Amino acid sequence: MAAHAARNGRCGVPAPCSAVVTGPRHLGCGELMARGPRSRQGGGTPAVPNGAQARVGLLQQPGFSYASRRYTPVHVNEVKVVAQLIDQSGLLQMLEDWRDEDGRPVGGRPTEVSDRALLCLLAVLANEGTPLHLTKVNELVLYRLTAQAHAYLGLPPLARKTPQGLIPGTLGAKADRSRYAYGPKTVHAATPRRTFGAKFIDAWEERLRRAERRIRRVLDPFPETQHHYRYDKADFTALRETRDEAFVARRRARLMAFQNALIWTVVEQTPRELLGWWDGTVAFDGTFVPGVSKATTTKGRRASIEPDMGWYNRTHEKVPDDSTNERLKVAWGLDLTLVMMSASGPKQRVPGLLLGASIDKPGTNPNGNVMTALAKVMAADMPHGYAIGDRDFYPKMIAEQFQIPLREAGYKIIGDLRRDTVGLQGTYAGMLLVDGHFFDPAMPQKMVTATPDFLEGRITEEDWRTLLERRASIYLSRVKDSRPDGATQFKCCASGPGATLQCPLRTSLMTDLADQRAQRTGEDPRLIRARLLPLTAKRLTSAKFTAPSREDAREICSNASSVTVPLRGTATPGPKGQQFTIAKYLQQGPTWESDEWASIYFTGRNSIEGTNARLKDSHGLSLAHHGNRMLRGFAAQAFLVGFICFAHNLRVLNAFMETDRLTSTDPDSTPPPKPTRPRRWRTLLEEERERPNAPPLAA
Repeated sequence: MAAHAARNGRCGVPAPCSAVVTGPRHLGCGELMARGPRSRQGGGTPAVPNGAQARVGLLQQPGFSYASRRYTPVHVNEVKVVAQLIDQSGLLQMLEDWRDEDGRPVGGRPTEVSDRALLCLLAVLANEGTPLHLTKVNELVLYRLTAQAHAYLGLPPLARKTPQGLIPGTLGAKADRSRYAYGPKTVHAATPRRTFGAKFIDAWEERLRRAERRIRRVLDPFPETQHHYRYDKADFTALRETRDEAFVARRRARLMAFQNALIWTVVEQTPRELLGWWDGTVAFDGTFVPGVSKATTTKGRRASIEPDMGWYNRTHEKVPDDSTNERLKVAWGLDLTLVMMSASGPKQRVPGLLLGASIDKPGTNPNGNVMTALAKVMAADMPHGYAIGDRDFYPKMIAEQFQIPLREAGYKIIGDLRRDTVGLQGTYAGMLLVDGHFFDPAMPQKMVTATPDFLEGRITEEDWRTLLERRASIYLSRVKDSRPDGATQFKCCASGPGATLQCPLRTSLMTDLADQRAQRTGEDPRLIRARLLPLTAKRLTSAKFTAPSREDAREICSNASSVTVPLRGTATPGPKGQQFTIAKYLQQGPTWESDEWASIYFTGRNSIEGTNARLKDSHGLSLAHHGNRMLRGFAAQAFLVGFICFAHNLRVLNAFMETDRLTSTDPDSTPPPKPTRPRRWRTLLEEERERPNAPPLAA
């Protein structure tokens, strides 16, 4: 009891007390005061903690933080990096131009938080994976920015309450807001509201909210839609009918330009030597972005508070809000189309950066969304390689809006086939368009129908693979890459030095043609025949191969060199009897289901699906968690998704450059493992051959 006879100077509780004294420190009193014990001086009134004395004790030890990042300081160098990216993106000038186009309002309150400052603050939060809430932006301004970072962004000065009194506009050492800066003048508080006061915090959050609305005001395609209450379905239908489609399209174009400028500014920072490894191959896919609020349902009387979103389903088809087929409905939200850098094979190593994005209501204009996401790449001085998409893009899209623009830009389309598009798709100049590629007109019928027969169970997979391998010898090869107008030239399999077969019809026709040329030019007909006919070639089994008759011969058989297929050429309808543009089904890569095709296609598909997974990962950027994007509305969600894609590119580029630096400058570092082809396309025989110290396959 003698130890408690004197007053303890740290806690202010008179002796005797129930706390335990261990050495020079009096433990327990601060914690008891924080819990509000009854005073031992009488009166029964709980002791009220006073200022910083309320938190003395274990929780005030140096190095302890109440939250992982809530009070982590953000220094000026970090702000300068994102500010430089924002400045180079051209976003600030774009916003000013759009305001001039719309007409600036007269009068109004002065701007306290600039566009540049708010964009930089959001970029900092997105880069560290913090939810993109305005309350988090407010905490960043009030508690985390250092004095230099605050001044660099041009934010208004803060008025800080300290035990020494009010220090207006002071951001120096006497009012350091960093929880990791300890000293006699550091201010400790349990919550932000205790430090500044609720009105002060709310006032700052309102400044940030006005800045966000000021930016979104020139981007929102649907400014007439309110998001603080739910419309009746009939009222929203009437509101939607009053919209100007030209205005909506113009504003949506602005929104996509804003979003892609954020993405592209990181791509422009990629060192040219790293981009030199990339051959221009891109992969694209759509992924779901959940909305913040409840959906518009069939039975409900009111529309969603985000009525401009829609039902998303795995087929990317548009589902009406009043649809009664619940199986078609998956979730309420938006469809985000992403385009990324991809390798054209498993052994190629490229930075998997996002190149563009487009967000829209699910099932709306998928052709245009891909082209919007590709706009920056197509306009830049970059190579154009393969364009890889899943079955929802090729061959489903409209050729005039998807395949033809890609071909005109120089891309070679490669993709998988749908069940309803396999087999004979059409003919052109005697050539058979089968499974996305042109084949010789002499191809046996069982090879034409190989894939439909396999899908219907009429042949086994082994027989199907055998037929695909055998028909590769009568695949019509291209004379060269597409011409500037997009046209492609094909030659007969029995023509030229690279012939894969000898055709009696071709021999007869070219002999006649050689004689005609010899009579006209006086040249030896044997030399002419040597140029027109192959010297050696593989011959198909005579029972499987029947050459067309002279009466049935078409241009591919009678032309001396090649047949030109125009980009917008129309094929003779196949068994389904539908007229179509050849570009809709024609692929420019290796033959479908071949090993070369699988290497290119599945490398791109794995890349884009892995990117979708990283964006949605709850331990990363959490795109799939709507709680990280609590602003309501189409424009607000697209605005925030742009920052998430921006942060993803920063992470990918930094990781790739760090790996490249370690493997190129440190001779003792362990190089990353070489990528291999997806296991689903590796046979047991291939694995045994590549395994070190493997036993012989045969004695």
